[in-house]
Amino acid sequence: GQRHVPRVIAGFLKQHEQVNVGLHLRSSAEVADWTASQKADVGITMLPVEHPAIRDELLCEVDAVCVVPNDHRLSKKAYIVPKDLAGENFVSFMRDGRLRHIIDGVFEQARVSRQLRIDTFMSDPACALVAAGVGVSIVDPFTASEYGNTGQLVVKPFRPSIAYQFKLLYPRFREPSLVTQAFVASLRDYIRTTLQPATRIRHGHTQR
Repeated sequence: GQRHVPRVIAGFLKQHEQVNVGLHLRSSAEVADWTASQKADVGITMLPVEHPAIRDELLCEVDAVCVVPNDHRLSKKAYIVPKDLAGENFVSFMRDGRLRHIIDGVFEQARVSRQLRIDTFMSDPACALVAAGVGVSIVDPFTASEYGNTGQLVVKPFRPSIAYQFKLLYPRFREPSLVTQAFVASLRDYIRTTLQPATRIRHGHTQR
């Protein structure tokens, strides 16, 4: 929402000069509410949504990555496992978030303790904190690559894999307009041509 969707919108508007677009960054719960109430034509979320007024569609699935500062002791490792992060200052997501519970569960199962001193809402500020040398984190690969490609931090595969599922949300009782369908097609094309070469992406069209 902060980096890639604006690029998709920019390309889309060049081809559809008469279209007006509103980009709103909200929590997954708010995205679901906006979609259910038909305030939004399409929503993008990483959390599962169970709502009678919403139809969802799998956009793609990717594996989370570990990000560490450039001068970190783990920056030369081929991949990171939980025990590598024992005792590290760890930038976490908010305590009530699904991904926080999943990531914490991986470390609990491995019986590895981290220093949980910092919480943040999304991957972008987590990466910014890591780039500033505050600690390490586990984030989505799309955001991580933005920082890694510019040399602000080091991105490493993390095992065991932690899946990020990105889903499209539509109002169930209203068919997507032709403009909405065209935008989603542009989004999928961007993922295939721009993000796919650098990230292992599992595509999907599961509908509900």
